[in-house]
Amino acid sequence: MANKSHLKFLSEKQLSEIKDFKYNYGFDSNKEDEDAAPKNYFRLATSLRVDITRFTADVEEKKNLKDTTLEIPYNIDYVKIAFQDQFVINKYFQDYYNDFGLEATAFYDFAKKGLFAVVDRDKFQTFITNVNNFILHALDNNQNVKYSNYVKYISGFKLLKANDILKVRLENIGEFVYLSLIDLPLDEAVKQELVQSLIAYIESSGIVYKHDVENDRIELQNPIPEQIQKIIQNFDIIESVTSSAFTTIRPSEFNTVQRQFGFDIQNVGDDLPIVGIVDTGIAHQTALAPLIIDDTTFTLAGSPLIDQAGRNRLGHGTAVAGLVALGRLNHRNNFENEVRQMQSCFL
Repeated sequence: MANKSHLKFLSEKQLSEIKDFKYNYGFDSNKEDEDAAPKNYFRLATSLRVDITRFTADVEEKKNLKDTTLEIPYNIDYVKIAFQDQFVINKYFQDYYNDFGLEATAFYDFAKKGLFAVVDRDKFQTFITNVNNFILHALDNNQNVKYSNYVKYISGFKLLKANDILKVRLENIGEFVYLSLIDLPLDEAVKQELVQSLIAYIESSGIVYKHDVENDRIELQNPIPEQIQKIIQNFDIIESVTSSAFTTIRPSEFNTVQRQFGFDIQNVGDDLPIVGIVDTGIAHQTALAPLIIDDTTFTLAGSPLIDQAGRNRLGHGTAVAGLVALGRLNHRNNFENEVRQMQSCFL
């Protein structure tokens, strides 16, 4: 399709309307002065007590599921923490690392949730002790215990488990499976050792794979469910496992592997309405390619034909575009028969 110049943003006008904002963490000091009444932390303490009990049990369960015959250089636990407000990364990253042995690896929901690697188990025990002391203070009115104020800014935490990592059902993993790797910015050597041990297992299992270093993920071709289960239970360097359920592979005319999709869109040539998807981009290497207006200038940052959110993170623009373009009916029918219910074309 031709470029649509009339669809471009009025960048100068729009950018001039963007207002400065900042992330807050905890309660504002001015508000604290206005409301000097003691706060009731009973509900928070009760919730954190449940989290502590569950976390301890989950760590033990994860340990028991490990295959001790595998030669893996490191075992790392990851903690998903939800905050009362946005986490100021440049201000508190170092504190969590130095005081609690927690290295931030990823943030979600506008930095209100974070994934942290336990890189120092002794220091992490300090975190657990602080949470327990906060619970004793709030629920048992024990005035003798001390705890960090950071605990009050946490709304909950849990261990990253195998079922959190696996985003698809094992019986429906498809022919291509994608392992999104966890970034350890302060422990790159540890990360690389874990990645190399994972690749060694993949190769020894005879799985065809591709290591996409730029996007920090590994693509597996035709793994069996048992292999995926073993990977996510043992190699502590994987944030998520997804699959391309409708992707198939066939030999090309030169007898090399080429990727195809389990459906073709029948009415690409129709006069379809145009819808703009303002998101993380739309991946061009998908079944949606014939519908995309191929205009790489239509962007405020990066390429609109690459679906990426943040540093080396897969985006969600392609999924949103698929829902808009293909509609609810095709998804309900599992893309069987002809795919014609096109509602829109998009940028």
